[in-house]
Amino acid sequence: MRRSALSLLAVAAPLVVAAALRGWGLAHGELVWHPDEIFMVVIPLGFFGGDLNPHQFHYPSAHFYLLGAAYGLLYLTDLARGLTGGLYEWVALHGLFEMERLRDLARWVSFAFSVGTVGLTGMVADRIAGRSAGVVAASALAVSVLHVRQAQIAGVDSAMAFWFVAALWAALRLTGDRRLRAYLLCGLFIGLCAATKYPGVAAAGGVMGAHLLAGRSLLDWRLWAAGLASVVTFSLLSPYVWLDADTFLRHFRFQLDHVQTGNSPVFLPVLYHLWFSLRYSLGEPGWLIMLGIICWALLRRVRQLDVILCAFAFAYALVSWGELVFVRYAMPLFALQAILLGAAIPMVASKLSQYRGRRLFWLGILAAVTLALPTARAFRVATISAAVDTRTQAAQWMAQNVPSGSRCCNFGGWGGDVQVRTFEHLWWLLVRHEEAYGLTGLEEIAPRLQPATVGRPYYSFTAGGDRTASAAGSWDLVDDVQCAYVLIHDHPLPSSHLDSSFVAQLEARGQRLASFQPGSGVNRAEFDPMDAYYIPFAHMDGIQRPGPAIEIWRIDGQPQSRRPIPSVNERLAKAHALLSMSATRDKDWPLALQALQLASRYMPTDPTAVKAWGRLSTELGRTQDAVDAFGELRHLEPGYADGLEGLSTLWAQEGNWPAAVATREAAAALQPHSAGARRQWAYALAQAGQNDAALHEFREALRLAPQSATTRHAIGTLLFQSGETIEAAQHLDLAVLLAPENADYHLDAGVAHERLGHADAALRLWQRAAELSPGLVNAHRYIAHAARDLGDTTLALAHWRALRRLDINDAVVLEGARALLDLNRAAEAAVWITDYLGTRTDTSSTELSNTLRATQGR
Repeated sequence: MRRSALSLLAVAAPLVVAAALRGWGLAHGELVWHPDEIFMVVIPLGFFGGDLNPHQFHYPSAHFYLLGAAYGLLYLTDLARGLTGGLYEWVALHGLFEMERLRDLARWVSFAFSVGTVGLTGMVADRIAGRSAGVVAASALAVSVLHVRQAQIAGVDSAMAFWFVAALWAALRLTGDRRLRAYLLCGLFIGLCAATKYPGVAAAGGVMGAHLLAGRSLLDWRLWAAGLASVVTFSLLSPYVWLDADTFLRHFRFQLDHVQTGNSPVFLPVLYHLWFSLRYSLGEPGWLIMLGIICWALLRRVRQLDVILCAFAFAYALVSWGELVFVRYAMPLFALQAILLGAAIPMVASKLSQYRGRRLFWLGILAAVTLALPTARAFRVATISAAVDTRTQAAQWMAQNVPSGSRCCNFGGWGGDVQVRTFEHLWWLLVRHEEAYGLTGLEEIAPRLQPATVGRPYYSFTAGGDRTASAAGSWDLVDDVQCAYVLIHDHPLPSSHLDSSFVAQLEARGQRLASFQPGSGVNRAEFDPMDAYYIPFAHMDGIQRPGPAIEIWRIDGQPQSRRPIPSVNERLAKAHALLSMSATRDKDWPLALQALQLASRYMPTDPTAVKAWGRLSTELGRTQDAVDAFGELRHLEPGYADGLEGLSTLWAQEGNWPAAVATREAAAALQPHSAGARRQWAYALAQAGQNDAALHEFREALRLAPQSATTRHAIGTLLFQSGETIEAAQHLDLAVLLAPENADYHLDAGVAHERLGHADAALRLWQRAAELSPGLVNAHRYIAHAARDLGDTTLALAHWRALRRLDINDAVVLEGARALLDLNRAAEAAVWITDYLGTRTDTSSTELSNTLRATQGR
């Protein structure tokens, strides 16, 4: 009886430890959103509208359907408790205002899969090498640092690892079970694994290995039945892969390209998981034991271990073939590593017991020594996860000290943003809601929406989008948007990075109000360099909490918000207004009008809605409406330049340059530090023919932002037009240096150098422009003419060919034919001309006809 109790305790203990380490952070910490988690909420919520097509195939659909079912159960629970009035109201509340509740439920689903994988891993090891191996393997995965770390994120990786190990468990049964149902069970689990994440198809490796190692043929009909079962399972759980094949193929190709190109340089990515992920998963001792048992198994050829090695090889190949090697991609490998340890440690303990006896003693000692390091690290991961993130600290401070509605510029990259409520994020969620449900029903239920976050402030954040080049810090952006506050975050991870020159000017332009630090030792800690996940997994001394280092600054001279915490109606008004402006940019007039009308109904005097009215009226040519809108905007927000900028754009579109200049000047006066405002004023002056005044304002803009390539290019262009070619070339060259990926800057700098007689320099600049933008017609034209003048007929012909594809006309065909004649390729020149003339319906030019006769005469 005592032995049975101890055996039960040994089996249950790893599950208890696994649950404790993975649940600690979820239960006690407030993990901020990981960038990928948002899709685990918005896609399943879309199914409640009746459309089961996810319309997004970067992952298959099985896990989205599972989460949708979990959310459905939560809705039914809320309905039974009288917490919601109906499905659409519940979806709108959680899809727009209370997404964290669903995110946390999705995290607990990942937790359940992760703990379940620990149990399955023990079962697989038990089948291979007995009960001791099962306990050791389950214990190893229970304290696997990276497995613990990843279990706290709502995603597909924990679920995929579970189904992978389930398929391996079923595969091992094939070594002694020839029945069809054993093969069908394998196919079921392979299909579940692949329908959770595409690389899950690697689960077929273990099944294939078990089948072949049992001495059976590849033509065995049961193996093919397993393959068919996996395809059927995949198709049932991700049906729109076939039903919406065009979208699937587009997204799948994008994923393949993404994996091939990566997002962060890694040395020898094919070895990354072997050297990095697996080494840190169970620590260096466990990693060395894994390598040793692999070598031993390859030499001894033990059938059950060979099945594990086949599964390992297939999985490793599928997660390591590209440049994108996130640590989480190796989740199935962590379970296989634990199984290998489970087989190795009891075997070594048995060998030692032959000489010293006391097998259980040696087993315990070896397991304890091997797992001590990952256990300590996993405990630290759990404690750090349970601490309040720096981003949460910053958000809580802002709620108390930064007025609601403030314009904030957020710099540091895409991964470490302070996660406060913003109107821009609500707009993004509204777009997802509109795609699934439309906009009309929302107005009816809005009065009944009472989110728990009703007392929290909302802010306007500016970063990312079409301003990603400014993500590391931009004073142009701060001044153009008139940000009263600047938030910066920095961290060794590439997802947080700041421009040092921007940071150096902060003290001169503002006052630091608060800072939040994760603790010392961040630069020594190990993180996944590809992922924006701020929880380390090794060398964690001194780290107290997750997150980047954050500072919050108030900027001098910028207008301050005085708006109260917004009501639900005001939030929806701003979100609809932002949607209207987005649709206006896309020239989707019906959506722009509908969103604007709804924004006005929610709150007709909301400044964002008035701005949207002005922009839409400008685009539709409703001049008086636009004037009225921008005039009202100036009244509603007198300290901001938005109304004046809108009027200036309108007058420029109308050709009223005196009015455009006057309003641009007034806008610049409200933004005394804004190089962008000065530059826009200068453009208006140039259009009005006031070149000297324009040049003066461009130089003022350059004084405010000396590193602005846009301003350098504008000055160079204006000087070139005024005949001051030498100084123009200097400014254009600096624009090229500051923006080396801009093809237009290279093109214009080349024109200036050609005017100065620098033919070689001009040719180099034009060639670079053509490399950067192969469709840039003038680049090919300039290169062709320059090459001809330099006597390089072959180069000239190559670019006449490019022009023939891009901008065919008589001159292009004529010059190309002459180049062919110069190269003594008369027959090709004749075909070159006749093919072109065959497409002409008008009378061909005399010059072309004469050239054709000359080619035929040769």
